[in-house]
Amino acid sequence: MATDRDPKERARKKKKSSSGGILAGMAAAAGAAGAAAAAKGGKRRVLVFILAVVLFALGAAGGFFGLQALTKDDGFFMIGQDFVELSMYTPYEEQGATSVFFGREGEVRTAYYYREDISYDPVAVESVDTSVNGFYYAVYTSDALPYRGVELIRTIEVMRVEDDGQK
Repeated sequence: MATDRDPKERARKKKKSSSGGILAGMAAAAGAAGAAAAAKGGKRRVLVFILAVVLFALGAAGGFFGLQALTKDDGFFMIGQDFVELSMYTPYEEQGATSVFFGREGEVRTAYYYREDISYDPVAVESVDTSVNGFYYAVYTSDALPYRGVELIRTIEVMRVEDDGQK
């Protein structure tokens, strides 16, 4: 009990309690500074995020409109009509098709098919023979990437000429 009244012991206890208070005060100050820095860092993160979103939107819009300008005249088109009627022995002139992708013309292949009427299945032929009546089909395909698997079909009907015996 005498140790309670010992001036050295009291000084030691006081020193412990006062240093604990100083440390607690320093921790509180550091916590407040950390909270302020965290708030500042949070604002900075929000600004960086908004800037990233704006830059992404500008890049996407620029890419979209740039692609539109680059592919403005692109397409896979049949030249002329898609249905042609001819009398027998009238010459047939193939008009073809065109394929353009990114401003470059692609190769267009033409295959011909013939059938006498709709009750027959079409068969592959070399060209349109106007001495034989029936239906011919010119099928166009392209090697350009976006048009692979796409077929354009022109129907050519060669009609029989009726001869009434008069010349």
